[in-house]
Amino acid sequence: MPDLSRSAKPEDDIGTIAWASAGGGPKRDRSAELPSGADIDNPNSRASQRFRTIDASKNGPAISSGEYTVGWVCALPLEMAAAKGMLDQIHPDLPQQDPADHNNYILGQIQGHNVVIACLPAGIYGTITAATVAKDLLRTFKSVRFGLLVGIGGGAPSRTNDIRLGDVVVSQPTGTSGGIIQYDRGKTVQDGKFQRTGSLNSPPQVLLTGLGRLQADHMTEDSKIPQYLSELVQKSPKMMRKKFSYQGSSNDCLYQA
Repeated sequence: MPDLSRSAKPEDDIGTIAWASAGGGPKRDRSAELPSGADIDNPNSRASQRFRTIDASKNGPAISSGEYTVGWVCALPLEMAAAKGMLDQIHPDLPQQDPADHNNYILGQIQGHNVVIACLPAGIYGTITAATVAKDLLRTFKSVRFGLLVGIGGGAPSRTNDIRLGDVVVSQPTGTSGGIIQYDRGKTVQDGKFQRTGSLNSPPQVLLTGLGRLQADHMTEDSKIPQYLSELVQKSPKMMRKKFSYQGSSNDCLYQA
């Protein structure tokens, strides 16, 4: 994983940790970044194994709510669809959930971790709504250890830390910050500058140690994102529709930040 202190490049796919979001920005041609790679007809291929696992799990018994340890909250149905597409397995719905829990869920597994995915109510967004969804999630899934808010956001182009369309941003603590900044936790002062009035805790240590491993992997290995996207498209061909496919450089515009 690249160092955020330098400008992002096309091969950089910096990822998201603990209630953060991803961005979009200046022009860049990504037409070559989605290989046809995965062979789903080969029983030994990773893609074939993933597809068979998903098909086999749909009619299996429901997994207990106590076995889910990762909560994934999406702001938009579009984001929830992408999250569902990245599951290695899709689990049956629970037979029942806490009466005070008004969320609807997609359940599944990624790399052996049982994941529960929730979406904000259609047309009702914001930090209060997100907090309510997270609180309700914990009513039913009491064993969830980590909460992730992963979604699409605006680009932040700059000469030093260039965040571009398709990059994934991961936060980490610094000397003066826990790694996550709440955009409305502060006030605008003279000259239009934003002054923070509080701070949030750092992500859990187990996630930060995983981030260190991810950084090391990015220094020594090629990105696996093209492989994952190829598998996703073969598994869910409808995701090649306009909302999910590359829009072309003419639609990737640079605006004054």
